[in-house]
Amino acid sequence: MQLIANRPLTGTGYRADPGEFFDTDPRTAEKLLRKGAASRYYPPMRLEPKAVTVYENKAVVPDENKAESEPRGRGRPSKPTKCHICGDVLPSRQLAREHCK
Repeated sequence: MQLIANRPLTGTGYRADPGEFFDTDPRTAEKLLRKGAASRYYPPMRLEPKAVTVYENKAVVPDENKAESEPRGRGRPSKPTKCHICGDVLPSRQLAREHCK
């Protein structure tokens, strides 16, 4: 039976490092599997190639008569902020910074 070593193993007729494949008799293999010292080796499955489907995409041409979108707003409105020097309440943080320079 073919196994994969989970840790370094040495036995009668085999020596394997972790991740290495080795062959052993079924009785020893069952003992190693029960202890968790080895895992079963399953050969990789052969996958059949699939047929490739090619899709044809059409280009989208923008309509020249379409009106241009209007510009968006500035985002969320700014909060009223106090000037850090005189304490006056101003409509934006930027104005509060420049107020008492």
